[in-house]
Amino acid sequence: MIDLSVICQARMEFIPYRWVKLENLISVNERLNLASNFPEERWFHEFVTQDSRVLAGPILSEKIGILEAPPFHPVWQTLIASLCSREYRTALEELTGLNLKNHHLQFAFTRMNSGHKGSSHVDNPATVKLVQLLYFNEEWEHSWGGCLRILKNENPESVFQDVLPLLGSSVILMPDEKSWHTVTTVKPEALRARLALKMTFFPDSFDMTQSYEMYKQMGRCVYKLS
Repeated sequence: MIDLSVICQARMEFIPYRWVKLENLISVNERLNLASNFPEERWFHEFVTQDSRVLAGPILSEKIGILEAPPFHPVWQTLIASLCSREYRTALEELTGLNLKNHHLQFAFTRMNSGHKGSSHVDNPATVKLVQLLYFNEEWEHSWGGCLRILKNENPESVFQDVLPLLGSSVILMPDEKSWHTVTTVKPEALRARLALKMTFFPDSFDMTQSYEMYKQMGRCVYKLS
């Protein structure tokens, strides 16, 4: 399902910080199957802050959560297993130069409908080692909004590059004090929801208890990966 050669041949960008855009990481037939079987909207709950609004979906974690099998289509179970594999982690280590040995993975599903948006932020490098975003929209226009926006600095208007959430595309972010990014507001013209999977590596030493309580308050189901 995963083409590791895409990661092996990827080029790290250093401006405005360290990040990578990947194309065709997942085979065509498999990614179409993943898109058509993305978790249903009933598994998502709207989460609103001062600067963001999103439909927050299920969480899969190697460290916290309930031990029930998540109600996902088998193709998603196959993808998650591939992303958790030693081979995939090794490929990421070779691309980024990171040592991910003593880290655990978390996956978070999101949907964004008209009016939904992300906040301008950096992921805390003390608690987040690496973030990978995977997208599952068969078509998407820039005029629809909903783009991952790579920012030059904390100013949300300091646009460096917009990445459309198209099926087959993925972005790796290397958190540091400069890695500002956001998701632009999804416009009414968007013909469908913006579908994404966020994959995060946390140090094993990081206490996830507070995060788990926050997820439960948000109404997000948290499943522990076996």
